[in-house]
Amino acid sequence: MTKELGKNEIKQALDLANRVFSEFVAVDYSEQGNKSFSDYLKVKYEEVINDVQAGHKRIWGYYQNDEIIGVIATRDVSHIALMFVEKKYHKLGIARQLYNTVLTEIRKNEDITQVTVNSSPYAVAVYERLGFVKTDVKQEKDGIIYVPMKHTIRELSTTNSISLGTYRHYKGNRYEVTGFAIHSETLEDMVIYKAQYGDHGTWVRPLSMWENLIEVDGKKVKRFEKDIESEQTE
Repeated sequence: MTKELGKNEIKQALDLANRVFSEFVAVDYSEQGNKSFSDYLKVKYEEVINDVQAGHKRIWGYYQNDEIIGVIATRDVSHIALMFVEKKYHKLGIARQLYNTVLTEIRKNEDITQVTVNSSPYAVAVYERLGFVKTDVKQEKDGIIYVPMKHTIRELSTTNSISLGTYRHYKGNRYEVTGFAIHSETLEDMVIYKAQYGDHGTWVRPLSMWENLIEVDGKKVKRFEKDIESEQTE
């Protein structure tokens, strides 16, 4: 069961975060980085309490038999500040359940188009399975090593960036966008499209991948470009 934590439960959640960090994340950090993270959890405990009470941060815990075994926190509504799951409960879908709870809350604000996180190197693969993509190379600040990532969550029905019609892939093949969907597990926006060659197979791709740029011969190009010429001849 996932529920939002109150003042009296936050220390237990932060203690969990510190334990999991020490075992799985700290190995990638310098001594300074480990101290920075520990200071954040210990020295700033009261500050975290104040931020939660003021609404700047929200923290959820995943409970089993009245024990917190997973925790996720957001800052400024749509930035993931931390997410940790106890070691013996890894790979049981708890991180996904925590994130889906947060995502449901974030989606209530129609002005928010993406969720961001500064992932530890260890957790990058976890966030990718949740629908996040890297937005920059690995960074370091105060000894903390992280990879900036984002998850595009805007509803396709309200965006004008992608419309039905024919598109050309940067490698040359044409595809027809036939519809849109939302992934049942990650709630990520998906594009449904059909090949205009070969067996005319139907495919599904995340919107974030459809819109991103690809480097070709040292230049940034769109993965898919609207094929205006093709549509004009139809």
